[in-house]
This record gives sequence, C-alpha cells and structure tokens, in this order.
Amino acid sequence: ILHKELAENPEDAGAWYYLAGAQRLQEKLDDAIVSYTKSIQYLPEYGDAYLRRGIVWFKKGDYLVAALDFEFASSLNY
Repeated sequence: ILHKELAENPEDAGAWYYLAGAQRLQEKLDDAIVSYTKSIQYLPEYGDAYLRRGIVWFKKGDYLVAALDFEFASSLNY
C-alpha cells in the first residue's frame, strides 16, 4: 500500500515515514535510513523522523550520527 501511495505521491512525507518504520521492524536498517531521510526531505520539521532515524543509526552502531539526529530532534522541541 505504501509503495503504491509513493508511486502516486512521491513527496508524501508520512508515507515515507511509515515505510521506514516497517523497514526498521524488518531489520532493513539501510532502507529505513533512506526512507526516514526522504520523509525529512519533504517535511524538514518532522522531529519524530529525526528521532527514529537516530534510533536506526544507533542500532547500526553509528553513535555519533545517532546523537546528531537526537540533538536535532530535541531542537525542534520534540
């Protein structure tokens, strides 16, 4: 369903966000990072996308990048 939505509306930040969440739960961490990044690209003030992308970076062991996403999410008053 999400792939169909994104084929029709490729700038749908919410669809990218939910796709990233599904990918994260399936341990497709690199795909999840790409999808969260797309969500952020289309909705730059979406703090939850930064937070969750940070969680994925953390799971991958890239703690510095994770911390940057966490800090940016907090700067958005998330």
